[in-house]
Amino acid sequence: MGAMRTPAKQDWKGVSAAERREQRRSRLLDAAAELLGTEGVTAVTIRATCRTAKLTERYFYEEFDGRDALLTATYDRSAVRVIAALREAIPPGITGLRARARAGVSGLLDYFARHPADARILVIEAVREPVLTRRGTEATILLMSLVTGEKADPVDEILTGTVLGAGLGVLFAAWLDGQLPVDRERFVEHATCLIEHAVRVSSHPEDQTTEA
Repeated sequence: MGAMRTPAKQDWKGVSAAERREQRRSRLLDAAAELLGTEGVTAVTIRATCRTAKLTERYFYEEFDGRDALLTATYDRSAVRVIAALREAIPPGITGLRARARAGVSGLLDYFARHPADARILVIEAVREPVLTRRGTEATILLMSLVTGEKADPVDEILTGTVLGAGLGVLFAAWLDGQLPVDRERFVEHATCLIEHAVRVSSHPEDQTTEA
């Protein structure tokens, strides 16, 4: 009778090598998100991330080329959650730019209130860290397409996404941090108007010109 074969790439607990690697990646991302969402981008070093995740740097370099790759993956994971929350906040039954913008702003405030670490990662640290700036613009472009419900001119999308990403990011950050002496309804109304105006101007720039 031949010797019993051991399942390939499996440890004694029955967890495959691929599963163990995915668990380590998740721990590293969780650690980076904790540091980024509480202490800020300067706290996210490879050593600090490994220490928080309780993993050696050997495992870090199995998953990431370096710190920039870690920051990008951490941002992307938070962005995916926010995009899912925004989709839920703007169901198909809501039509019209203003109504969709209002629902989107309210949904984002609700999500950020429940997940302050994601709020900091997406609206504060993305502005401070150059490697995340482009990611922030791309995420804002997608968020705006969800709000408007239609595809805009690619150049307009980039321009409007850049402006709104920076402006609304600062606005959200200040309000969530308690720096703005306005109530929620006033904030939602103002942010809604900014989005509506920016999108309309971007879609019809010729309507904004005046004769000399």
